[in-house]
Amino acid sequence: MLAATPESRRRTLHLPQLCVVCTTGEPLYPHQRELIGRVFGAPVANEFGSRDIGFTAHEAPGGQMLLMSESHIIEVLDEAGQPVALGEVGEAVITGLTSEAQPFIRYRTGDVMRLSSEPAAGGQGLHVIAASDRATDRFCRCRRWRSCTRWR
Repeated sequence: MLAATPESRRRTLHLPQLCVVCTTGEPLYPHQRELIGRVFGAPVANEFGSRDIGFTAHEAPGGQMLLMSESHIIEVLDEAGQPVALGEVGEAVITGLTSEAQPFIRYRTGDVMRLSSEPAAGGQGLHVIAASDRATDRFCRCRRWRSCTRWR
């Protein structure tokens, strides 16, 4: 991790113009958030997205993960492809509303998500993602020691 380098070399960064450090690409664990914030001297905000559909949600200053509802529709579906109740876990299926050249309609990400019934604390009117997890982050041991992914 980039933030570990200056700390391991006992260097202090002075970045007075840095307002926030945005992370993306994989889960952000509490110890990583703490390290990044300490080294860069700025708050840390996580992002959620995918290579194919792009930037989908961003962490607000209060910690809520806010869906960019103006440019994406997210459905949370069960294993049978049916919508789950608000607050229940299911697969994130995303429709992107911005790409004219190659739109993604009901794109199955394989990611697991739970939408919150709480409104955005800052009054933005955006949907709140209560929890998300990458499909590639969950593995189970199958017969004959094969690896396979599954979601809960």
